[in-house]
Amino acid sequence: MPKIKLNLEGTTNFSKLFKSNIKELWIEVGFGSGEHLKWQLENNKDIAIIGCEPYVNGIANLLELLSEEELQRIKIYDGDVRKVFNKMEVNSISKVFILFPDPWPKKKHYKRRLIQTDLLENIYRILKEDGEIILSTDNSDYLTWILHKFLKFDNFCWTAKSRLDFLFKQEKWTKTKYELRANMLGNICYFLQYVKHKKNN
Repeated sequence: MPKIKLNLEGTTNFSKLFKSNIKELWIEVGFGSGEHLKWQLENNKDIAIIGCEPYVNGIANLLELLSEEELQRIKIYDGDVRKVFNKMEVNSISKVFILFPDPWPKKKHYKRRLIQTDLLENIYRILKEDGEIILSTDNSDYLTWILHKFLKFDNFCWTAKSRLDFLFKQEKWTKTKYELRANMLGNICYFLQYVKHKKNN
């Protein structure tokens, strides 16, 4: 962990933390036990990922999954992801994954939900042109919340053309423990893909 922990002090060009042959830098917010992050590193040999996860058990599980080569293409941050976003350069990230974030279902806790307008503004700033945000949830109320926040911000294009486009994953990555739990409970999983487009004047 000391070798791959992300240090926010110093450079804001996070691409320099990896080998020169890395073509894209991605971020996963709240990677849980690391199954999805592992799958992406295994199936995309020319990318690096910054994984953000506050819980030590999830980090430990991920470290057990990764090969020596994959450990060269990852940095882990165990604090508030918003500090990472605040530190990053403009137009520096190609993809952001936010898979099954805590829905905070009680109305009094809505302010704790990760998807807020200020977060979307920050992600817009760091994403490259045509960069993507990929989200998932099995909570229908949180789905409505997410759709409303993106609609209000109005600087990302939702790629869905039909109902099937948000009921199935864009890629066949392995199921995370959260997706498996949702399946076990009989919940519908929703997968949303948004692309950054040029900001309106």
